[in-house]
Formats: sequence, structure tokens, C-alpha cells
Amino acid sequence: MQPTPDLEPVQTAKSLIRSGKQGALATLMPGSGDPYCSLVNLATAADGSPVLLISALALHTRNILADARVSLMIDERRDGDPL
Repeated sequence: MQPTPDLEPVQTAKSLIRSGKQGALATLMPGSGDPYCSLVNLATAADGSPVLLISALALHTRNILADARVSLMIDERRDGDPL
């Protein structure tokens, strides 16, 4: 597949991020470095960057405070409550 002349990669990426409402947030466990993955709801800021509302009670939040490296896989499911 060849890109079309009107392809705008940045806009396309922002549009794909905005279309997702939930995703899998992967963090690293302190000490062992083992992966920990959890389902999160997400929104986007005006610039298209993802916004996560996470609680200080959640394990993934404690993991992020210990090591800020994370991965976010955005899910494209639409109907129903993903949690």
C-alpha cells in the first residue's frame, strides 16, 4: 500500500488516539521489573495526547511513581463498559 499525497501522519495518529476510549496500561513492578498491565479509561487533551485518570490507590499508579516508563495500547471496542 502506498501513502496517498494527502496523507497527514500526525493528524491520522491523533484521530486514531481520539477514537479510543479505553486501553491497556502496562507498567513495571518495582524491584523485579516484571510487567503489570491493567485496563484504563482514557480521553485526549486538546493537542491529541492521551489523558488517563488514575487513582493513588491503584497498583499501576504506584508503579509509575517508581518508574515512569509505561506503554499504552488503545482499544477500539465501542459498546458497553470495558471495566
